Amino acid sequence: MGQFLTAVFEMRPTRRKAAIMERVRREAEDVFWSVMAPANRAAAEQAVATEDKTERRKLLSTYEVRMRAEAARAGLIEAVAQGLARDAGMAVSSYVELRRKGQSAEWPERKLAKASGHEDGLAALAAAMTREEENAARDLFTSATREPSPRPLTFARERDARIVRKTVNGPISVVLNIITAKDRRAKQMMMAEGLDAATGEALREHRSKTKLIVPLSCSLWHEQKFLGGKAILRSSMILRRGERWFLQSQFEFPDATPVKTEGSLGVDRGLVNTLVGAAVDMEGAVTGLPIISGPAIGDTIRALDKKDRAYKRRTGRVGLQHRRRVDHMLHEMTNRIVAEAKNRRLQVTMEDLKGFKQTIVQKRAKGGRRNPWARSLKKAQLGKIEQILDYKLTLAGLPKMRIVPPGGTSITCSRCGHAAKENRTEQASFKCVSCGFEAHADANAAVQIARRGLMKVRKGDKLAVLHTNMAVALSKRGGDGGLGLLAASAAGGFVAAHASAPEPYEAEAPQGVEVLSFDAGQELTDAAKNLRKDVFAERGGSDFEGQNTGNRNKRHGLDEA
Repeated sequence: MGQFLTAVFEMRPTRRKAAIMERVRREAEDVFWSVMAPANRAAAEQAVATEDKTERRKLLSTYEVRMRAEAARAGLIEAVAQGLARDAGMAVSSYVELRRKGQSAEWPERKLAKASGHEDGLAALAAAMTREEENAARDLFTSATREPSPRPLTFARERDARIVRKTVNGPISVVLNIITAKDRRAKQMMMAEGLDAATGEALREHRSKTKLIVPLSCSLWHEQKFLGGKAILRSSMILRRGERWFLQSQFEFPDATPVKTEGSLGVDRGLVNTLVGAAVDMEGAVTGLPIISGPAIGDTIRALDKKDRAYKRRTGRVGLQHRRRVDHMLHEMTNRIVAEAKNRRLQVTMEDLKGFKQTIVQKRAKGGRRNPWARSLKKAQLGKIEQILDYKLTLAGLPKMRIVPPGGTSITCSRCGHAAKENRTEQASFKCVSCGFEAHADANAAVQIARRGLMKVRKGDKLAVLHTNMAVALSKRGGDGGLGLLAASAAGGFVAAHASAPEPYEAEAPQGVEVLSFDAGQELTDAAKNLRKDVFAERGGSDFEGQNTGNRNKRHGLDEA
């Protein structure tokens, strides 16, 4: 089974084509919610109580059958009806499965427009007697009319939303099978000879009254990643955001050739430096200290959060800009992690922070100490990093990320393995009270995380002993004792390349402690480099002929005749 990725292209329809797409989208939305009305919920509830899978599947299929019938009655084309049936099947199946697992699930319901509370808020503000009443009135006063988001239009099959181009490097367009030939707005469309942009297959010239050709635009990176025979287009959705239209297409990629790992890349999440990495070889010796993300992202997130609060006070609406900007930064950081891991052939290792992520939304107890780490974890959405890395590592051919226990990584010495709270009295500084080793605290913690990714922990083993055993084994190799660039991180920040080599050090095993062996887990085969290059935004052409999309009144080579 391949890997699936989604690409978003911006559509450039003329006014007439945009009107047709909106009319079909609106009619499809009405059909969907009529079939998914609460009155039709009985079959789904019966499926929840049914143990037999075959019988349950029959009950769920009734929604798909009804959806196709209602779509045909509304005059929608079969391609749109097929997409509606798939959406209904997925929505009902998700509801049934959640209910069968004992989880709470809400039946899909159509959201209604929320009217502005401007007039009521003014009256409440004039009559307010307390600070609480005044704040509530201000919230009501600043609230704006909110329309529900338009429901997307789904094309479950590739042939119903085919991405095409006239030449190999020509502009791209999408051919939508969206209206019936009997539609009064339907016009004869002639498509010249060209290519399927996804597969490279040659397309013959043909005419049709059921299709629309809409120019697309995307970045050069998207074009190189998804088009030209590198992936298979499976399905698509049309989304409208205000006056803009987007095509969201799902592509299937072949499985990447696995990479044989030669060490571990530990990634530490911190308050000041958001993500700090440490690369170690199979024995635990430090081979590099890449900075994944320094303090800039924290400053940027705080600035965006401040702007978002001001925007909400001014308009009464919650802006999506903050979330999108943060998501963009998270993707940039994870791209750097994957690139570093692939260049050095390392398995990514991170701490298990489920406990932190589960408690960040809980109310702080009265008189309790504030937890800046939990707040930072929530603000930076650092818990989302594992989810993003999960599929990006697979796409790169790297093994799954290894999750290790977080306890003691920030207070354990990389030189001798001694763990004590006194080793870290300041946020950025680490100084071992046993051997006197000094380093940057975040870099030292990243090394411990990377080394834990190499350890094979058996029942009854203590992590502190395993760290000490590894430090002893490394010190017996001579040289810098496996510290590498870490020894210079305290004096020169993370720019360890400018620091001098550390002095040799040989650790001694604690009395009665045996040095244990450890391994790195799974070994995989080699793979060619496939690193992402810089992306430069590029406007796509209007059609096969490549006319300027700005002039929408001109007749195009692929437009209606």
